[in-house]
Amino acid sequence: MGGGLLETNNQLERFNKNKRSKKLMYSILGILLLVGSLTLFKTFSFFEEKRDFNVLRGRVPEFNRNDVTLAVTLDGQEVEKYPSSGKYKVNVTCDNGANGSWDYETWSLNVANLNSKKVKCQIDFKTELLYDDVKIGDYVSYTPTLKSLDITNDLTGMSNYSGDGETEMAIKEAGKQTILTEYNVIWRVIRKNNDGSIDLVSEYAGGAEEFYFYGSVGYMKYVGTLNKIAKGFETEGITSGSRYMGYNGQTEFITQLGNGTVVPESEGGGDVLYQTDVDLVQTAIGELGAPIGLYGAGRATYWLAGRYASGYRSNYYYNARYIDQSGTFQETELTTSDEWRVSSFSALLRPIITLKPKIQSISGDGTSGSPWKIN
Repeated sequence: MGGGLLETNNQLERFNKNKRSKKLMYSILGILLLVGSLTLFKTFSFFEEKRDFNVLRGRVPEFNRNDVTLAVTLDGQEVEKYPSSGKYKVNVTCDNGANGSWDYETWSLNVANLNSKKVKCQIDFKTELLYDDVKIGDYVSYTPTLKSLDITNDLTGMSNYSGDGETEMAIKEAGKQTILTEYNVIWRVIRKNNDGSIDLVSEYAGGAEEFYFYGSVGYMKYVGTLNKIAKGFETEGITSGSRYMGYNGQTEFITQLGNGTVVPESEGGGDVLYQTDVDLVQTAIGELGAPIGLYGAGRATYWLAGRYASGYRSNYYYNARYIDQSGTFQETELTTSDEWRVSSFSALLRPIITLKPKIQSISGDGTSGSPWKIN
């Protein structure tokens, strides 16, 4: 009898323990279910908010607050993401009393005074063009892609050279004159054109220790050869053209020398079209003189794209123009109408290039110590 009662008590105790265990398990399951439900609800809410954000404004970079939606434009066109860090002016406007600003160092958006659940910020990126900031006379760092080019002697007249000067003979025998375009990576702004392009003249004169023209062939091909040299300073995607300093539409390659009372420009007569570039350089820099580049210090004597014929009746002297070390106009005679006198002359080079519209600078402020750097 006593043993049966004891067994009954043991069974009752085990039943109660199982009951308590089941209650505890149900409680834990209830808590887990509640937590899971809340997590699912929050996840769904976040998804809905994000989905609304994406539908409204596209895949612009997400801000660190889900209650801020963004709209982004680049040069007036709506875009889906921030442009890469670079030369842009950024304007931020937010509604509902929020204050938005752009952090240029971290290239990110800051928003303060978030007093409303829903705030919209408009971020407008405007490309900061060199044209907008550059001034006449500013310094620009630009390196041509081509490091050197060869000018054959048939373009300079040196293939016909008959003198005995050591340098001239060496050039004739080599068959060419080599131009080093890398002598100059610093340029000066001389004109901002209406189409957004910019004209630059080389700060230094150089390119060769001495660049020669000789005789009637050198005179007739003088301007065209200088323009060919200037073209070697162009770079695809950066420049839209070039000219040699002083060129403004003159006949580049003359086929014959005039031999009349008045020699027209098309036959080698004097021209005044060089004056346009002369005035641009004089205004921008304050002088026509130029320092020597690459080969040493000092002042340069450099060619100017301008022919000058002088004389009377049938006796004409055909001269090429240049700027001497003091920055003064000079002429040098290369031949005469009857070629009874033929000469050679050497000077350095000073090209002009034109930067394409919408060129951006990498760095700089246009001063001599910190020129605008574009490549």
